[in-house]
Amino acid sequence: MGLDMFATYANDEVEDELAYWRKHYSLDVWMQNLYHLRGGTDTFNCKYVDLDAEDLEDLEHAILEGILPEGRYEYHDYKEYDLEFVQNAMDKIYSGYKVYYTNWW
Repeated sequence: MGLDMFATYANDEVEDELAYWRKHYSLDVWMQNLYHLRGGTDTFNCKYVDLDAEDLEDLEHAILEGILPEGRYEYHDYKEYDLEFVQNAMDKIYSGYKVYYTNWW
């Protein structure tokens, strides 16, 4: 068993996968911190985090500056994919979609 992570985009008519990661612990810790900052109190497993443009800008900054939280694997293995995700997610938000992150242990 391991960590599977997904980002989806949705509106009233469409819901589809935007990104998928496997065992990207640094990103998951970043999302978990966001979940708790927004008042989440449950164990961060199978919970959804709504991402807005400001969140994505903060994530992009953390990726570019190399300040994602510590994880089991080096986040640079995912750096280009993560930056592509941020851009695609921003495009979806500006096109009127909502973007969500979730994980599954």
